[in-house]
Amino acid sequence: GVRRCRGGGPLASARPRARAAWLGRPGLRDRRRDALRVLTGGRRDDVAHRRALRATIRWSYGLLAPAERTGLQRLSVFAGAFDLAAAEAVAAGGGLDETDVAVQVGRLADQSMVIVELDRDTRRFRLFDTVRRFAAEQLADAGQSATLADRHAQWCAAAVAGIGRLLAGPDELTGVDRLATIWPNLRAAFDHAVAAGNRELADALLRPIVGEIILRSHVEIGDWVERLLAITPATDDEAIAVGLGWAAQRYAITQDPDGFDELAARHSAPDHLLVRHARAFAHDDYPALAELGPQAVDELHRQGQHHLAELAEPDRGVALLNLGRLDEADAHLGPLVDRYRAQGPPTLLNWTLMLLGYTAAFRGDLRRSETLFEAAVGIAVPPRTHSPNRPIQARIAWRRGERTRAVALLRTHVDELLATGNMQSASLVALELVTILTTVGRAMEAARMLGYLQATHLLDAPGFAALVADPAATLTSDPTLDADLTAGRDLDDHAALTEMRTLLAALK
Repeated sequence: GVRRCRGGGPLASARPRARAAWLGRPGLRDRRRDALRVLTGGRRDDVAHRRALRATIRWSYGLLAPAERTGLQRLSVFAGAFDLAAAEAVAAGGGLDETDVAVQVGRLADQSMVIVELDRDTRRFRLFDTVRRFAAEQLADAGQSATLADRHAQWCAAAVAGIGRLLAGPDELTGVDRLATIWPNLRAAFDHAVAAGNRELADALLRPIVGEIILRSHVEIGDWVERLLAITPATDDEAIAVGLGWAAQRYAITQDPDGFDELAARHSAPDHLLVRHARAFAHDDYPALAELGPQAVDELHRQGQHHLAELAEPDRGVALLNLGRLDEADAHLGPLVDRYRAQGPPTLLNWTLMLLGYTAAFRGDLRRSETLFEAAVGIAVPPRTHSPNRPIQARIAWRRGERTRAVALLRTHVDELLATGNMQSASLVALELVTILTTVGRAMEAARMLGYLQATHLLDAPGFAALVADPAATLTSDPTLDADLTAGRDLDDHAALTEMRTLLAALK
């Protein structure tokens, strides 16, 4: 767990000497540790407890050496966990070099002013919230808050650039894991950049991870996009076009095209290729997506947004699929499968295999579609990934007579969609549920789900309509179900998902 430093041994030789010095004060160290642990376990709403805790922290702070106080102040800029390299990058300078920072982190950890956490093979550090707030006040009193916040944000930007490279390649799962680890720090850094009006820094913090909105329903990043747009000069047409392109992902996930139009109007959306593509994406305008897709991909590559260009590639496949242009869809998606299999990321390989599975299903080639679907499901994708894995697995399980498993898969998927606010996938669950409910004789509920599907326009695509042709024919030919069909058409996505969860719970 000891970090190897650049240049060999200074860090390794400094640490034992420092540690020996810490161990020379066991009484003070133990008293401080015991007091902090007892107090931090108290009730947070107890005023007396908070006062006692602050007094203990102040007492502990008073016992620190000047360099330790400086180190603690600077570490308070971290809003979450950090490793030693991060501490060195942010806290070094102004009298403390990297080795000094490493020594101070160790001393503060030994005195329980810093918490040590082991994450697999990585040692991370964290400050108690109360200690962090106190140290941040001391940092402010020293007039160093803005300087350290800038350093912290620059460190976050460098870390996010590396995470972005992981997200775009075969190590996507590692990238998602690292993004989760850095998230509290990233949020604080972005808040600082926006508050300072530093658009360039805010953009650097956001750009490498903006694809996570559509990939894993990270709608908070969508909020950040709109905050970035708010500090973008109205005259910068290209920056506004880029921001609106990013924002469209959020409105597609939440199925709120009117919300996108309102945002675009607020920013006087320029007549730019990326804005036209974004509007088509938010509105599920498949003819426009099919036409604009190649140009949008080229433009994104021109701007250096290579990962977002890759995300736009399957979108054109979705458009061609929904338009029934299956030969074109296969011709577009086949090379993408080869590309993503060779270079990643896994999520895009999953998506393209799924889309090819749908083109086979739309042709009635069930054997090929199941082979492609099972290959797609076999791709390990990160948690929360926006994928039709579970609806497809449920479809296959139901056809094979594994009814309990099929229902359980859909129920888990609906819970995740509601938890993440992903309304875009609601219609795919309803597609499977119509068949299931019709098969088990629950015609009224099946008719409501069919009505909802009709309202989503998913069934405007001939291939999707064919997947539920038999149950739809049964349900629409029964006049006693007309009221249920009509009621289903009035359901919005959230209400439909909530109803699906109730129905699936009853089926288990």
